[in-house]
Amino acid sequence: MNRLFRRGTGDGVRIEVEGVRVSADLYLTLNHDVSVKEVSRQVQQEVARAIEDMVGMQVQRVDVHIEDIAFPDSDQGDRG
Repeated sequence: MNRLFRRGTGDGVRIEVEGVRVSADLYLTLNHDVSVKEVSRQVQQEVARAIEDMVGMQVQRVDVHIEDIAFPDSDQGDRG
């Protein structure tokens, strides 16, 4: 089971398995025009549900870390 969840933070995901409990840290970049609170909450719920459904393990926590906010390239609008 540990091998299934083993990932590095370079992938944007860090998962720890302790017995039958799973903890996840997700590192995300969001678009500038989304609600950070709504997206974070939705990601937490969907990831927890997916883990429980796929492997039948109890999810202890899903922490969402916003690493960056992506803005559109301002140079594109200046071209004519």
